[in-house]
Amino acid sequence: MTNYAEFVPELWSTILNSNFDNTSVMDSCVNKKYEGEIKNAGDTVHIQTFGNVTVRDYGDSDITYEVPSGDSVALTLSQKSYFAINVPDIEAVQSNVDLIQGYTNRATAAIALKKDTYLLGKHSDVPAGNIVEATGYVLDKDTIYSKFVELAKVLKNNNAVDSTGRNMWCVINPEVEATLIQAPEFCHASETGDKTIREGAIAKIAGMDILVCTNLQAVANKIYVMAGITDAISYAGQVAKLEDIRFEKRFGTGIRGLYVYGALTVNPNQLAKLVVDVSSEDEGGNDGGDDDNGAENGGDDNGGVVA
Repeated sequence: MTNYAEFVPELWSTILNSNFDNTSVMDSCVNKKYEGEIKNAGDTVHIQTFGNVTVRDYGDSDITYEVPSGDSVALTLSQKSYFAINVPDIEAVQSNVDLIQGYTNRATAAIALKKDTYLLGKHSDVPAGNIVEATGYVLDKDTIYSKFVELAKVLKNNNAVDSTGRNMWCVINPEVEATLIQAPEFCHASETGDKTIREGAIAKIAGMDILVCTNLQAVANKIYVMAGITDAISYAGQVAKLEDIRFEKRFGTGIRGLYVYGALTVNPNQLAKLVVDVSSEDEGGNDGGDDDNGAENGGDDNGGVVA
């Protein structure tokens, strides 16, 4: 018998899944409409892509019909992460706070970190022609604003139009933000588009909502600032298993959960990135480019993939 009378796996799963939407920065940057179709790790959804449609002039000739080219691509939940919490009965008795809510919050934050790191790794899918400053841009408050305008131009030239009606997005980290907010043009940008800017964005630049994510870290002295629209990447993830277990040899309860997720870059031309070189900052004590950090953010989740 569990000492958590309020612990109901189905209910807790719902709370966790709901909290992920509010914790992950990248959640608002991806297409999640296929999420409800996937239940278990390894499940696959086949997504139909659609080719371009040709518009012709109408005259005396017969109408020409075409079959637009389109492919079926597979979105698979290939990523699996778990959490396992050991809460002794003594802690439960002595605690004057809601343990379930507390551990829900911590589990949510931990999984959101994995999710963001994984999705930010999709910068490796950006085509070479959509990369701004491929050799590495050194942060400069007098020129940084123009680089974001370039990113937006790349997307617009690729007809990156979001079917949801949302703005283009761009994800930066606090280091890039610190330089951007010093740009002369930034003050004006932050005062515009207040009604259309998405939650969590610090400004709107050239039609892009600028979001800050602490999970976007340097890899090999490079920061990959990614921009795009929600239709570019499809994502699905959910808590597949959630259980509580009474320990046999101690007074306590174990709570464990399995989160399965996966993403697919459906429209790579609707993504762009700015490569930022932080090697000079690294010499001053920034450890973002060391091997340990690269491995931590890369790993099996491809979060630190270097293009």
